[in-house]
Amino acid sequence: MAYAGKALVLGGKLSVGITAVQLTTITSVWSVYLEADEDNANKIYVGDSTVTTDKYLTVLSAGQGVELADDHAPVTIGIDPSKVYVISDGASQAVQWGYLR
Repeated sequence: MAYAGKALVLGGKLSVGITAVQLTTITSVWSVYLEADEDNANKIYVGDSTVTTDKYLTVLSAGQGVELADDHAPVTIGIDPSKVYVISDGASQAVQWGYLR
């Protein structure tokens, strides 16, 4: 992927538990990077608003990360991170995230 001219924005740290939470209300970014906190004892499951620990796009163990991007998107629009949700199989977990725009 070509990131020339894109700005990295740190989204922050999100508390995750056994109820799905929306990553952000921000829309239309080039890509989103999520990383499970290194201190997590439980996994983080990534998906849409119907994400569960049985139905997900990807799963992250402590310290693992994933980039969500559309390689075929126009330069000004990539993905809609407001449609990304996370859930855990345990309480008091965390995920850090950021995006390129």
